[in-house]
Amino acid sequence: MIDIPKLRTLLKFEGINLDDYTDDELTILAESKVNELAGLLGLDVNPVHRKQTVTDYKGEIIRLDFYPVYDFNKITVDGECLHPNRYHVDYRLGLVYLHDYIIGTVEIKYISGLPDDFMINTVNPLIKDMVTYSLTYNKLGMGGPVSSIKEGDVSVNYDTNNSLGNRITNQITDIKSRYASARVRWL
Repeated sequence: MIDIPKLRTLLKFEGINLDDYTDDELTILAESKVNELAGLLGLDVNPVHRKQTVTDYKGEIIRLDFYPVYDFNKITVDGECLHPNRYHVDYRLGLVYLHDYIIGTVEIKYISGLPDDFMINTVNPLIKDMVTYSLTYNKLGMGGPVSSIKEGDVSVNYDTNNSLGNRITNQITDIKSRYASARVRWL
């Protein structure tokens, strides 16, 4: 979902020289950052097809194993497709509210992943920041910005609260809390 020519332009605006990197290399780096982000969030960033089966189900609410829900395909109960007017899906929380009490084996097919608008407005800028951080500090052979230096009895501390690394961490925390807190409230 990352537009490499756009990423290249944005990184150029950040003052990063990309002459040494091909589009394929930037694609690999961006994809690795998407995978890293998915691991840190515990959420599917890009859409993933899912199939969930609940045997001996009894109830009116089904909690999907993966959320948020990007798209919803179908529910079958004992092999029969349940009409969409018999349930409601909360895409953000990954919950299926059944209009009737259901008993039987339930199979659900859906796609988990973050919504397109959230990807465009929140995730893509975060991935750009993660790529910027990686290109800036890895190229210099550093792990990140220096927060303090000590020489003998003299110590100098730098305010890194507004640093790129701190911004990335805060953005990840915000995304985690957005989805984790919503699911916890339901439970």
